[in-house]
Amino acid sequence: MNEKKVLIILGEAPFVKGDATSNPSVSWLKEYFNGYKMSLIMRGAGDSEQENQKIISLPESKNTLSMIKGLLFSNSHREDFGRVQKVIRQEKNQSSLIWLRAPSLIPLLLSTCWKKKYAEKMYIHICANRLTWAFLKRNFTVANLFKFLNGKLTTLILKKAERSGAKFFHTGNQVQEAFNIKDSTYLIDYLPKHYPYNKQREGFVFLGRTSKIQGNAELSRFVKCIPGELNLYGPGESNAIPNGISYQGIVAPELVAKEISQYAVLVCITHEYYEGFPRVLAESISQDMWVVVNRSCTFFADIKYYPYLIISEDIANVHQLESLLQKRPMQSNNDFKQNIEDKSLING
Repeated sequence: MNEKKVLIILGEAPFVKGDATSNPSVSWLKEYFNGYKMSLIMRGAGDSEQENQKIISLPESKNTLSMIKGLLFSNSHREDFGRVQKVIRQEKNQSSLIWLRAPSLIPLLLSTCWKKKYAEKMYIHICANRLTWAFLKRNFTVANLFKFLNGKLTTLILKKAERSGAKFFHTGNQVQEAFNIKDSTYLIDYLPKHYPYNKQREGFVFLGRTSKIQGNAELSRFVKCIPGELNLYGPGESNAIPNGISYQGIVAPELVAKEISQYAVLVCITHEYYEGFPRVLAESISQDMWVVVNRSCTFFADIKYYPYLIISEDIANVHQLESLLQKRPMQSNNDFKQNIEDKSLING
C-alpha cells in the first residue's frame, strides 16, 4: 500500500458538537500525522468525510457505562454500534498504522489490539490512569467497584497486546506503573508554543471540564486565598460555578497557549484518580508560568521539581500567596522545560 493511512481509535467526544478538532487530542494527532490520510473513531461526533480526514462516529454516550447500557437496552444503539464495527474492521485491514488512545474499554475492544496482525502495526497511547485497589479502599462505591474491575480487564487486554507486539506510550509515570507496561515511552500530546513570561502577566487560570471543580474541596479552599477571581475555561455545565470562580467558556485547542499567556498562574488542583499529566501543565511550563498543584494529585512526582511550583496546601491566606508570587526563584526553568518538551513527539 503506497498511501499512508492511519486509523485513530478514540474513546472521546468533541468538546463542541460537530467539531472533531475541538478535542485537543484530535488537534495534536492531526499535526503529528500530517501527510497521512486519517480515519478517526469518536463518540457522538457525527459521520463526515473531507480530504484526508474521515470521521466514523460511535453512538453518543457519556462514558463506558452508558455505552454498555445502550448496547444492552437499545436496539438502535446496537444497530449503530454493529454498523461501526464493520467499518472499523475494514479500516483496520486497510490502514498502514493504527493509533489507539487508551484506556477506555470500548475503543480497546473495537481495536482487537491483542490480535497479532493488528498489534504489529498498532501504537497504544495510555493517557489516563486506572482506578487502583488503594483508591477503591478509600473511596468505595458501586460505581468505583465497576471502574476498578474495568481497569483490571483493561490491564489484561493491554498486557496481551504488549505480548502480541504493540508499541506503547504513556502519560505520567504512575500510569505506566499502574498498567505494568514494561517497554513504553513517556508522551505528552501537546504542541509546544513559547510565550515569554513577563511581569505584566497577572491573574489565575484553570483549564478543564467544569465537572473537575465539583466536590473539589482543596480547590474551593484555595480559591479563597486568591486575590480576585479564578478564571475557568473548559467544556461542561456552567450553571453551578462556585463563588470566586468566573466561567470564561471553551477555548479552541490551538488557542490555549495564547489564551493562558495573559495569566501569571495556572491552577491545577485535582482529586481525580485518572489524571496522567495534564497537557495544560506542559503548556504552562513552556511559558515559565507559576503552577499550583495539590500534593495528592496523581502527577505530583512528575512535577515536584518544577522551579515555579506552588503547593496549594502550603498556602493559608491571600497575603502568603501574594508574598510568594513576588519572590520569583532565580533558578532557570530551561532544563525542566526541555525535559517536558522532549516528551512531545512533535519535537521528537
